[in-house]
Amino acid sequence: MYVLEAGIVTTKMVRAQDVALALLRDIPLGSGLLPENTLWWQHRQDGAPVVALWRSPRVWPVALQLEPFKPRGVSSYPCPD
Repeated sequence: MYVLEAGIVTTKMVRAQDVALALLRDIPLGSGLLPENTLWWQHRQDGAPVVALWRSPRVWPVALQLEPFKPRGVSSYPCPD
């Protein structure tokens, strides 16, 4: 950063974070209405929003076939929707 005082130019070091925060003051930022059970949200660098949702666990049937031409094993596991 350059500062001009009484015709004298001086250089001062600033952090990139301070510059970013100064620029963000002029950018309105808000989530608007969020989906039910939202845990968090953020904006990616390309501006696209990312939202994490909580889904209550439930039990799903899972079929595993470990060897070809053998019967599948079926079990139930708790997993999110």
